[in-house]
Amino acid sequence: MEDEGRLTNLRIREHFFTKIFLYAQFDSLPVKMRALVDFHSRNKYMFMAYNQYFLKKAGQVVGNHNQLSVEEVFKQYRYYLHQIMHRRARFTSHINVLMHLLGYFSHDISFQGKQHFLQQLELYKADEFSAEISGHEEILIDYYVEATDKNGNVAKSPIQHVWVGEINGSEWMANSG
Repeated sequence: MEDEGRLTNLRIREHFFTKIFLYAQFDSLPVKMRALVDFHSRNKYMFMAYNQYFLKKAGQVVGNHNQLSVEEVFKQYRYYLHQIMHRRARFTSHINVLMHLLGYFSHDISFQGKQHFLQQLELYKADEFSAEISGHEEILIDYYVEATDKNGNVAKSPIQHVWVGEINGSEWMANSG
């Protein structure tokens, strides 16, 4: 469980709600192998972002190579599900899953589509970082974010505009996009 104060953090709150709804969905499954296989298939890429090691273990349980009873399979799967969701997914894990999915669909996507996807992924990376603007008052600031990946590819965000100053007597900072 999470402390109410910690839920003000967006990432902690997102992870908390993901776990709550995922566990509720799992608990509502009929105790049948087909239902478990479908559940695992629908969630495997999310699980990949959370914990690849325990995703593999959960997949082995679903495979049921030991010919366990359905009840025992569900019991073991529940254990691995909790291990998978124990910690929130890292930012870099989401990127890894997105690249994995791009590889899966790459033969169906045009070159331009792949380039667009990769450009959006670079912008997603850039959005992860922020900066504090200080030493400026009553000014419209234009900025962009530039990110370079490990291969030397450079991606630049669109130019953004932000007003830093007072409006109607209160300090204000607005992003006009």
